[in-house]
Amino acid sequence: MIEDWVGCQLGEILRVSSGKGLTTKKMDGGKYPVYGGNGITGYHSAKIFDEKKLIIGRVGVRCGVTHITKNESWVTDNALVVSFNKPYFDIKFMQLKLQFENLNKLSNSTAQPVISGTKIYSYKIIFPPLPIQRAIVSKIESLFSSLDSGIADLKKAQAQLKIYRQAVLKKAFEGELTKEWREQQADLPSAEELLEHIKGERQKHYENKVEEWVYKIKFWEENGKEGKKPTKPRPYKKNENISEVELIGKVGFHYVRLGEFIGSIQAGKSHRCDERPPCNGEFGIAKVSAVSWNEYDEQESKTCMDHSQMVEGYIIKPGDFLFSRANTIELVGACVIVKATSLKIMLSDKTLRLNFTYGIYNFFLYYLRSIYGRKEIESRSTGNQDSMRNIGQERIRKILIPLFSSIEQQQIVKEIESRLSVCDKVEKDIKDSLEKATALRQSILKKAFEGKLLTKAEIEKCKQESDYEPASVLLERIKKEKK
Repeated sequence: MIEDWVGCQLGEILRVSSGKGLTTKKMDGGKYPVYGGNGITGYHSAKIFDEKKLIIGRVGVRCGVTHITKNESWVTDNALVVSFNKPYFDIKFMQLKLQFENLNKLSNSTAQPVISGTKIYSYKIIFPPLPIQRAIVSKIESLFSSLDSGIADLKKAQAQLKIYRQAVLKKAFEGELTKEWREQQADLPSAEELLEHIKGERQKHYENKVEEWVYKIKFWEENGKEGKKPTKPRPYKKNENISEVELIGKVGFHYVRLGEFIGSIQAGKSHRCDERPPCNGEFGIAKVSAVSWNEYDEQESKTCMDHSQMVEGYIIKPGDFLFSRANTIELVGACVIVKATSLKIMLSDKTLRLNFTYGIYNFFLYYLRSIYGRKEIESRSTGNQDSMRNIGQERIRKILIPLFSSIEQQQIVKEIESRLSVCDKVEKDIKDSLEKATALRQSILKKAFEGKLLTKAEIEKCKQESDYEPASVLLERIKKEKK
């Protein structure tokens, strides 16, 4: 035990009581903040407390999180209000201490986690005398202030990198990055020639699929027509002509529909699943969150409960071009090229796989991520602006995209990636620094509550204060007062 610190059960020094129920619908938007289990949830014209209160989240996945309310507030029954003898404890110290202890681990493991006063009361902690509590809080806040300033600078740099990335993509699809290269080329095909070539490639792709189908039919017949008869591939539909209205605001290139390049679009199915990612040979279904503006995240998946539902053709593989069919307005149409996989994850009904018959996959990826591609996707998606948006397969095929030969697509990708590779390195350094900052924050708290944050001189200064007394004496006084 650290000198002058004392150990006890929380029930010996504090009590908790539930807040008062108030639904979001009944909040009238008054001047008093309403606190739930995870901070302010709204405002109301009535209050139930005049002074600051320490509260603990009572319900939900983040139960156990601590907050200090503002003066004059309402606390709902989603939080527990902590009462303790304030002359003996610093409220900020108590908030930081309980947050560090991670009371969430005391919650019951159900679909709706709940933390009870009984479990809180039996939890053991150690605490120091009041002057040391104040000194610890002061030093933590000073260190956190410097840390927060550094984190703010890192996040600002992150935001600037995001803007720079978009600027690179914008210039790429305005022709700025390959302007000099294009001027040096003497044999680039015209738009009409290129479009005829693309249509020819599509026809070859279709003929190859027909040949493959003929082989499958023969194999099916030789095996006594066992199983489902292979379906004959359909000829490609003619893409809808582009109207003058659709070309308003487009930069000076020849535009075609994305459908000219697409051989097929494949969607998965919805299955009964467990919310956890698969392991030990299980297979899963990709969640909507598996496809975002980052790389494909196979951990964002659910485990399929029935192994017989696995279809090999739906399994996501390296090199796949994935497209988010349904998501929020910011993420609908998000796309990734899968770099690697270690789990058997199938496409879902909201995750599409796009197969192209012509062109460079990275070219399509960068275009759809650019401001021009985003405008096309957002304008063609349907649904409520504030909730889930959808973009169907036919609408995806109608997306307008500038027409370039494969050699020029390669050059555009090369110019983009030479610039973005620098961004990637800087972004990794920022991410590493942010992770270190989070670890440093925890390290500061750990040292503080192990009695190692204050120097001997700082502790001696605390001992000279008029209200200094060993925590064991303080604890005995609390017990007597309770009796």
